Amino acid sequence: MDELLSVIYELTVKMENCLIQEDFVEFDLLLNKREIMMTRVEAEKYEHLDFHYSLSDVRLLKEIYRIDKRLNPLLKGNISKTQASLTQIKKSKQISKSYQPFIQQTNGVFLDKKK
Repeated sequence: MDELLSVIYELTVKMENCLIQEDFVEFDLLLNKREIMMTRVEAEKYEHLDFHYSLSDVRLLKEIYRIDKRLNPLLKGNISKTQASLTQIKKSKQISKSYQPFIQQTNGVFLDKKK
C-alpha cells in the first residue's frame, strides 16, 4: 500500500507543477494515471476486510489532500480563463459571420441596420 500511495503522491506533485506551468495535456495524463492508482488502492482495501492505514499512510494521504486542495483554485482559475476565451471567440465568430457577405462586394454602399 505504501508504494501505491507514494506513486499517488508523486503524481499529485507533478500535477501541481503542470498546472503552474499551464501544461494541461500533461496534467490530464497525470490525472488519469492518478485515478487508476486510486482505483487500485480501493481494490486492495476491499480485498482485505480488516484493512487499516498505517500512520505513514495517513500522513501521506493528508499531504496528498493538502496538495489537492491547493490545486482546486488553480484549476478553477484556468477553467474561468478558458470559458472567457471561448466566449470571446464565439462573439468574434458571430461578428465575422454577420459582415462576411459584404466583404465579397466590390462596389456599392454598406448600410448597417439595427434589428
